[in-house]
Amino acid sequence: MTALDDNDGSCRLSFWLAMETRATTAPYCCCEYCRLIANECISTTTLAEYLEAFEGGMYALRLVTEFQTVEMTDVGNVEVPLALSSAIYGVLFEICTKLSDATIAHLLTKKIRKQVSAEISERFAKIFSDRIEEINESWQLTTRTTLQILFDFQLISAMFPGDRMRKLCEIVESHLDPFDVSLLSPLISSNVKLCYMRTQILFAPLLVDSLPTKDVQPPPSYSKVQDLVVHIQQPSRIPMIPRLDRAMSGDLKKSGRNKMNKLLANPHQQGSSKSTPTLSAFYDKISSSWFGGNN
Repeated sequence: MTALDDNDGSCRLSFWLAMETRATTAPYCCCEYCRLIANECISTTTLAEYLEAFEGGMYALRLVTEFQTVEMTDVGNVEVPLALSSAIYGVLFEICTKLSDATIAHLLTKKIRKQVSAEISERFAKIFSDRIEEINESWQLTTRTTLQILFDFQLISAMFPGDRMRKLCEIVESHLDPFDVSLLSPLISSNVKLCYMRTQILFAPLLVDSLPTKDVQPPPSYSKVQDLVVHIQQPSRIPMIPRLDRAMSGDLKKSGRNKMNKLLANPHQQGSSKSTPTLSAFYDKISSSWFGGNN
């Protein structure tokens, strides 16, 4: 049995003991239940894929997320992380979902959220520090993957403040080039605040303080209208299914019916014109005769 399992067992035991004691107040029971949920959701099992990505190689592809391209005058284009990793995002979302299912998310006072936030920060720091100690001397991650890990740790440290998470951020920075750290640190900090602002409503039951929107200056692309229309550069081999046009004149309809009758009346004569009929030729004949042309 690991130390994390012992922690889960002690947390669960303390929760049930608190529930059985009549003198225990409701806020204390609510706080213990939230701590229990946090310990169940934040574990080496739920973060297995994220921890495995520290091995590098193909495993690191699990940390591939959206990056923002920033143009700098003296350096050129640089890329910085913009979104939280899906594994950590899913864990935090699962905690909020369980609290909402228990209908206690709206009952969490600031005092309770502060204790839950400290528990979440300590839980993340414990799991990540153990993993980093295993591979600290054989760190083989690329710069892009290391930047994503640094972004995740800084965002967790901003949402759930704690000394151990801040120390982990410094350890990850030590595996980056000092020039890259000095160049990208302001950009990463800005994107951390931006991601905090985007997700603070979703993770509101877990956050002690909200980040005012006036403190964050989003990039112009953040408020830009996104064009979701699919643009086809090359036409498809088979055109779209033709449709009947209500505005089509009667002459075109009549000529279409005549062509259809000729096709049905003389199938052998139509087939003798080509020695090797193809599916595309048959489709063109059917679409032009039955539907009055490709409209």
